[in-house]
Amino acid sequence: MLSNGDTEYMLKFIQIIVLLQGLFFLTILLKKKQEYKPVNFWLFFSTVLSVVLYALGDDNYNLFVPDANWYFFSDLLIISLLYLLIKYQVSNQNYFSKIDLLFFIPYLLYAFLQIIEHTLEPDLHILIVIPIIVISVIILGYLINMNRMILMNNKDHRWMLVFTIPYTLI
Repeated sequence: MLSNGDTEYMLKFIQIIVLLQGLFFLTILLKKKQEYKPVNFWLFFSTVLSVVLYALGDDNYNLFVPDANWYFFSDLLIISLLYLLIKYQVSNQNYFSKIDLLFFIPYLLYAFLQIIEHTLEPDLHILIVIPIIVISVIILGYLINMNRMILMNNKDHRWMLVFTIPYTLI
């Protein structure tokens, strides 16, 4: 059985590996930038960067700042970016549409609710349960629609299901 100190050491080790791999991958991605449509490149780059920051900024095990609350690096950001990445990957759109910024509303609302929860008294946390459930249902809709977009599109994009189906099940 691992002690709490061993678990924390292992998690920090994994976080360092994620950081190094993420920086390596982002560097390669930057060198291959011209091979992507600009909108796909920036959505892919942002998605990978958000995964790296999420792994480093876990509230309970923040690699750099103990007991920090990094509200803005959450899995909802990753899902929103991944949704848009898949949307643009399977479509023929070459430029980011400003209306697609609306897909970040659930993520921003969730981050705002997390900040409010942190400032509320513990017995008032129940007030934010319903909005968080609504946001969770919306995000589940994103995940289901991601898989639908991939399945309904040509076979060139089916490899993305390797990432989206497990994420949806989790």
